[in-house]
Amino acid sequence: MKTRTILVALCLITGFAATADKADAAAYQINDTTAVFFTTFSIDASYGSFELPIMADHTVSYFDRVDVLGYELSSDSSSDLAIANVSDIVLSNASLNNTRYQMAIGTQATFTLMSVVTFQEAIDSNITSTITKLPFWVDGRRTTLHQNQLDELAATTLEQ
Repeated sequence: MKTRTILVALCLITGFAATADKADAAAYQINDTTAVFFTTFSIDASYGSFELPIMADHTVSYFDRVDVLGYELSSDSSSDLAIANVSDIVLSNASLNNTRYQMAIGTQATFTLMSVVTFQEAIDSNITSTITKLPFWVDGRRTTLHQNQLDELAATTLEQ
């Protein structure tokens, strides 16, 4: 079961990587309880050397002081989402040093938050993945995107 799910996810990742410049967000349902979310955004390191985290966490809110990208999963139904398992990572072609992507001053890079989510029950409503926290480092100093900047990032919705 897990091997088949992983193989399907790898096929979706390969297909998504081939078309990443055509979409800002995409979601695919793998089976009745598992979905993959891709949320793509670009960063312009126009005023310093930037670093962004490779790790992500679906439980992080805007006010949490963490060094990972935060996002939330929400449903258009009234019931809470019962999540069984989440695997997430931030993907990019930017150079990687330990757990952070590095960008030289004056460069641009594209990043994709990829989340493979297994729910405890069958997916029966629209589910949206929204970035809630994006910490980054400019010339070694930690900062984060403001809420109005986060609101401009694409949200990813799995539609039923």
